[in-house]
Amino acid sequence: MFPIFEYQRCTPIKVSPFDVNKFIEAAQVLEGEHDFASFAKAAAKNRPATLLCTKKKVDRIEVTVGRPLLEEHNRWASHYTFIDVEITGSGFLHHQIRRMVGAMVAAAVDRLSPSNIRYMLSNPDPQNWNPRAVCLAPEGLYLKEILYDEEGEVYLQYVHYHCAITSYH
Repeated sequence: MFPIFEYQRCTPIKVSPFDVNKFIEAAQVLEGEHDFASFAKAAAKNRPATLLCTKKKVDRIEVTVGRPLLEEHNRWASHYTFIDVEITGSGFLHHQIRRMVGAMVAAAVDRLSPSNIRYMLSNPDPQNWNPRAVCLAPEGLYLKEILYDEEGEVYLQYVHYHCAITSYH
């Protein structure tokens, strides 16, 4: 049973087994400046993809063991491992964060390897999204902060993804 206090505030992920070291290794592959077209939602038919800049810089991905939002009132929380992912970058594409974390989860459960993720980055096209990874649900994804320069242009964004990992038997 999923904790009611986490409902729509956290993405539940039911996997077995989950290797947090592989999750972190996948995150490291995604850091840096890349063309994230493979991680973006395909462009709408009425909007040419050439108008969308898909080159983005991910400055940092930090993975930490999280905690439930209201642990003192949450008897089911002990059945989950909470993971928090903080991502800092110059801007993000539609679905980019949800797909990045989905690819990290797929790596953690041996559905993708770091080389699969590198392939998607080096061959940027929404058609190259690997179907062994999923685009995670939006619950638990929060925009934390946007920083602007003197001209009012966005130069840094911080996002936070709150996930609950549980094993199935």
